[in-house]
Amino acid sequence: MRMRMPCRACGINTSESDEMMSSQLSRTAAIRQVAKTDVARAKAELTVFLGDVFEIQVSNLRINHDQYSLNSLNGFFQSGDKPFFFKFHQEEGEEDMKGEYYRAEIIAEAGLPIDMPVMTSTLPGEQILVYTKREDKRFSDVLLVLDKNPDDAAELRAAEAEKVLNQQILDVALRTLHPVTPQQVAEEPMHHLFFDRMVNLKTGQAPGGRYKDFYIDKEFKFPGVTLSWDEFSNASLVINDAHNANVWYETKASTPTLSYFDPAFAGKHIPSLLAEAKATFHNVFAHPLWLYDSNDAATAFQTEANYRNGNLFLDSDWKLSRVRERLLEAKIEGFWQPFLKELAAREMLPAKWQQTLRSALAMCPALVMNLRGGADRHNPNSSAIAFAMVGLCGSAPEGGSNLITDFFDRIDPSRT
Repeated sequence: MRMRMPCRACGINTSESDEMMSSQLSRTAAIRQVAKTDVARAKAELTVFLGDVFEIQVSNLRINHDQYSLNSLNGFFQSGDKPFFFKFHQEEGEEDMKGEYYRAEIIAEAGLPIDMPVMTSTLPGEQILVYTKREDKRFSDVLLVLDKNPDDAAELRAAEAEKVLNQQILDVALRTLHPVTPQQVAEEPMHHLFFDRMVNLKTGQAPGGRYKDFYIDKEFKFPGVTLSWDEFSNASLVINDAHNANVWYETKASTPTLSYFDPAFAGKHIPSLLAEAKATFHNVFAHPLWLYDSNDAATAFQTEANYRNGNLFLDSDWKLSRVRERLLEAKIEGFWQPFLKELAAREMLPAKWQQTLRSALAMCPALVMNLRGGADRHNPNSSAIAFAMVGLCGSAPEGGSNLITDFFDRIDPSRT
């Protein structure tokens, strides 16, 4: 594995480089920004960047454009006659973050299946992974096809692969479960996904970050209804509720298997309730269509919105597809039920565990992209579904049940 050393190109040491970069966009941030409007220029800059970072010749670079590249950029290139796949995750204010968030060795040492990078750079603002190119499909692409074209046999194979991975995750979670100190937890890079996106990283001021940039003092457009921030943030939600992009799907063996790649934010002292929250939401509740394929969601589902007397009514016929229901079943039975049961048995399950997990599930979509209609990739219809899901995940209802209450009922160790 090739590791990134102190900045060679500029002839200065790492600390001097970090100080310079803190006053401007990092290289990865600048390239990701350019790629939105000028692909040719981004390819040229990436070619130079990869060549500089890893001291290799880079040719035939291609950038992938897919719905899952929310905070990242990926693609292919050649070095000599060898093909490679690259990917980097880039956070706003990354220059001011402490430490690295690519620590694939933690996952490998734990015994989980992972495709290890052949080249790695872990300097803030230049964090990037390079893999030998492979022909396996991403699990997310396999599942999207099944969302749109149900196939019972293929769904069962996918669910079985998910069950096997969940058993591996559970084994590692139970084997590595240990008490942690507040200081250990505070230093985990996972917080870049949650807390750090709600504050100003330079000043620590809250609200800040994506939360402030995406939502505060903005307009919220739903089908036939537009609300101000004050109206939206103070509204009571009334929801009808009718109802894996970094994982390879390997089919070489008779039974498909799953393997991680791009292991951003791995850690050794991650709060146990947060460890599988992101995977649970983004592999199950973010589908079908509404989060990543918002244009398709606008035509696939009927959505209505009304605002009366301080109440925001969001109604939709959206529901989980059959394959997502099967993945949810695998996640409930294969991980959440036995893991929470063990936490309770060890007296390590906090009384407010549901509140913590609910907050994490709600923040997964709300902080990964701007959910307001017309602001980014979302339209009024998909925005209505999005905020309905945020509401369902983040708050228990005053009465009745829904998709998320059923999930919590099934994983609650006091009930099982």
